[in-house]
Amino acid sequence: MNDVVFIKGQGGLGRPLAGEDFVSGYIHYTAALPSGFSSNDRIKQVFSIDEAIALGITNTGIGETKATATITISAVGVDGDTVSVNVSTTKGVIQLGSYIKSATDTTPTILAASVVSMINAATQTHGYKAVSAAAVITLTVPIGKGLGGNSFTFANVFTGTITGASSSFTGGVASTIDIIYYHVKEYFAMQPQGNLYIAIYDTADVGVWSAVSDIRNYAQGKIRQLGIYQNTTAYVTTQSTSLQVAANLAASEKMPLEIFYQPDFSAASLSSLSDLRALNAPNVSVLIGQDGLGVGNDIWISTGKTVGMVGAWLGANSLAKVNESVAWVGKFDFSHVEFDTLAFANGIKYRTVSKGLLDNIDTLGYVFLIKHSGSNTGSYSTRPHTNVSVSSDYAFVQNNRTMNKAIRTINDFVIPQLSAPIFFNEDGTITEDSISFFETQTARALEQMQRDSEISKYLVTINPKQNVSTTNKLIIAVKILPVGVADFIQINIGFDISL
Repeated sequence: MNDVVFIKGQGGLGRPLAGEDFVSGYIHYTAALPSGFSSNDRIKQVFSIDEAIALGITNTGIGETKATATITISAVGVDGDTVSVNVSTTKGVIQLGSYIKSATDTTPTILAASVVSMINAATQTHGYKAVSAAAVITLTVPIGKGLGGNSFTFANVFTGTITGASSSFTGGVASTIDIIYYHVKEYFAMQPQGNLYIAIYDTADVGVWSAVSDIRNYAQGKIRQLGIYQNTTAYVTTQSTSLQVAANLAASEKMPLEIFYQPDFSAASLSSLSDLRALNAPNVSVLIGQDGLGVGNDIWISTGKTVGMVGAWLGANSLAKVNESVAWVGKFDFSHVEFDTLAFANGIKYRTVSKGLLDNIDTLGYVFLIKHSGSNTGSYSTRPHTNVSVSSDYAFVQNNRTMNKAIRTINDFVIPQLSAPIFFNEDGTITEDSISFFETQTARALEQMQRDSEISKYLVTINPKQNVSTTNKLIIAVKILPVGVADFIQINIGFDISL
């Protein structure tokens, strides 16, 4: 029978998740600060896009200068002649309307005012606004066009004997706040129950990365994955290695984290990229993917700079269990209007890049979004590469996140036992009771990870013959058998005469 069916949603209230594996940070480099930030207050914690909006992180074109152009009417023509105002944009020709001259339009000034009224009557539809001064009509492009508006041109049509001249569009400057909003929104689109620390720093910190220490200290070491966006400096591999220094410092202070870096690739050639697998930056991933048709593409056109995918990728890793690869097709589909059509961070559309070049970019260790063949229409991540040799134990993000969690949790259980007594047998070896005590404390954290299917097995051992009485150092050996990832599936298929 006909009926109305209700499906209850989950996650809309933003209630906190258990644990802290999902806690993330986002550093955005720009000189412009949203209203909720200041030079002395650069870091905030948010649990939803609405909380970010309340801090002035919006998509309303704050700081944007809109491109303008003029139409100058030189002759009014005769009654019944028309002025059709059209703007040719990167997405085709926008028709702002057509005005038919009437008997009251006796001078170029009056006709210009009539055309302005016609344009503004449909502003809610097309977004353009017009004003006139004497016979000159000044047209302003809609919000969000930024630098891209400077490439727009008029495609006006005058019929009869009306005449006029058009100028080029100029003066457009993009909003930098819109980009922050975009990545924060995409983070929460992938992880609706996220916990995100946002830091906004001046571009002078790019390469210095003091913000990395600042944000993790502000979060009291809770950040597990950190996204970084900057579009002022073209990517060079020394950025990865200097970020690894920041990651090493975090690890040395018992605050290990993974860094997902979105630098500027706007002028990069996909066939001349550096080999990230030749670096020694195992806690850094470099992203080179981008939206190809949606809001991200609009911002790309508006700024002329890389927009990237760091918000969405940060959100996906925040959603994933530590052992899970965000390349898992069955769980992590990035397409939700945004990322339906894919591109690279230099604006090149994904569909125009050859399979061989795609494979090469993947082999070099860059992270981007891909399409799989067949009926599946979603968008998915490549393997979550890090900037280290593919033969390393830490070549992929999920390996690092698993190890980072093991280190953090073992530390929490073992640190109370610092300077605890250790007892010896007559021959100087450690007693079974002392060994059992320290092995149990170490294993408690790993037991929970195994129950949560984050590791397959583990082994904790202590050599009873180590000379603790002289060194005051107890060495505990931990081996972890990780959860595997089916990055490649081979199916042997063929005909046979019997089964």
